[in-house]
Amino acid sequence: MRSIERNLERLCMVRVLSFSSAFMMPTIVGYWRSFGMGMSEVMWLQAIFATTLALSETPSGYIADVLQRRTSVIISSVCFFSGGLLYLLADSFAMFVAVEVALAFGCAFMSGADSALLTESVRQLGGDRMEELRWRSKVITSGFRGGAVMLCLGGLLNWVDPRYPIWAEIVGYGLLVLAASSLREPLRVKKVRTASHLREFLSVGRYALIDNGQIRWVLLASGMCLTLDFTGLWLYQPLFEQSGLEPWFYGPLFAVFALVAAQGSKWAHRIGQRSDSFRVLVLPLALSTFTMLILGLSESNTAWLALFVLQLGRGTREVFSEQLLNAEVETGYRATVLSLQSMTARFPYAIALSIVGTWMGVHGMGATFLFLGIVGLVSIGALLWFEPQKRRRKEELSRMAV
Repeated sequence: MRSIERNLERLCMVRVLSFSSAFMMPTIVGYWRSFGMGMSEVMWLQAIFATTLALSETPSGYIADVLQRRTSVIISSVCFFSGGLLYLLADSFAMFVAVEVALAFGCAFMSGADSALLTESVRQLGGDRMEELRWRSKVITSGFRGGAVMLCLGGLLNWVDPRYPIWAEIVGYGLLVLAASSLREPLRVKKVRTASHLREFLSVGRYALIDNGQIRWVLLASGMCLTLDFTGLWLYQPLFEQSGLEPWFYGPLFAVFALVAAQGSKWAHRIGQRSDSFRVLVLPLALSTFTMLILGLSESNTAWLALFVLQLGRGTREVFSEQLLNAEVETGYRATVLSLQSMTARFPYAIALSIVGTWMGVHGMGATFLFLGIVGLVSIGALLWFEPQKRRRKEELSRMAV
């Protein structure tokens, strides 16, 4: 039992170290462009990453459910470490594709497994929903705060030498391998499997995406939030350049963004204690949409300050979505469904990247942000219309009328 208690603190460490790519994030677009890549190629590179992640995400989550979540986290850490090493050799678009594929596998094996490991650890220790929410918020906040330090250091290291952030990333991922190996698998009741793995895997997907309206709604809502946030992320550095910000300022600025997101995850914990409504997931989407519209409509050089609003949404999204899903999903399929959450976001994200890369080249950055804002508004309207609780209320009123 003592080792399971240590799991919770170690999961905070795993979360922080899994963000080691933050060392390169403030200046990564400039690093790619130094090898002759344009913004269109940058978007295609991320589209390849997102597609690889989407295709591997749910199978890796199912593997975590069938084998061990700890094993999945260890495989993830090895993939991350391999991607960091490949960065040292990368000097062309094809080599950078290999790096992104390795990192995508790292994200896939981590996605769902770490969250499921947290849930099972808390429940084995006798914790209730509030205790689980408290630890989930703490783990996510730790990741944002650790990422803030890495972002700041990455910007400074790049100022000394563009390859120093790569070495820092490799060290971080090496420590992640050690931290992942120190985790312990909580006891859980093994589900008796009466069907083949493929048939069972497909039945879980059908249950989450078709049969269960609550889970489907959460998957779609969190997917739209992630698509807007991550697509906009690759426009930050061109926006900073257009606004006249110096490159050395990117690292500290990204660090402050991460700290604001961390505060958002703490607020999500407090909001989650007062409400378990599905509608809380509309909040981060509304904040992201507001930011995109401001950036699209404003011509001021200080419009980038609106990005602080988006960071609050980033912080709340993951806490809300994971808590709502964990409440709906049984133990044996938890990592699979949590991986489906990310998979349902990665396909629209990959499509959005390919569209945005071309759109920006033709219409410019302002029109691109405006386009993303309009997509956000349409998504909010659709989600509110098909909200599970609203539909349940309509069904109850219909039955009463009969």
